[in-house]
Amino acid sequence: MKRKFPNAPIPAVSGIVLNEKNEILAIRRGKNPGKGRWSLPGGVVRLGEPIQDALRREIREECGVDVAVLKFMTVFDRIFRNSRGEVEYHYVLVNFLCRLKKGTPAASSDAADVRWICSDDLDRYQWTIGVGKFLENFFANLVLPKFKK
Repeated sequence: MKRKFPNAPIPAVSGIVLNEKNEILAIRRGKNPGKGRWSLPGGVVRLGEPIQDALRREIREECGVDVAVLKFMTVFDRIFRNSRGEVEYHYVLVNFLCRLKKGTPAASSDAADVRWICSDDLDRYQWTIGVGKFLENFFANLVLPKFKK
């Protein structure tokens, strides 16, 4: 399935990954769409791959860490049009809340950079469309899980 100018929406996953300090794991995108902007780790679901397996694989590939998937959060579209109004990219993203299990984040795959970001610093980053607002709402409206040591 081609990603650019697809014939149908492409299923994808993303995760809000929290560490013990309730910071989120963010990536700076190394490829389009959104190259150079910050986003949540994730990517395309492969044919025959269960959605949560796809999320764990994508986070491991992009960030080099293993996560536990805690719960489903939301589903949203990411539609990017070119200057002629044609759909250049269309992803349907299934988003989950995750916690770090093991590993130290390091950029790989299509991530240009990776880092832990606290809720107070969200406005210091240039996010992909909709992600900054989504994270602001997440931190404002949800009770964050307590981590066991």
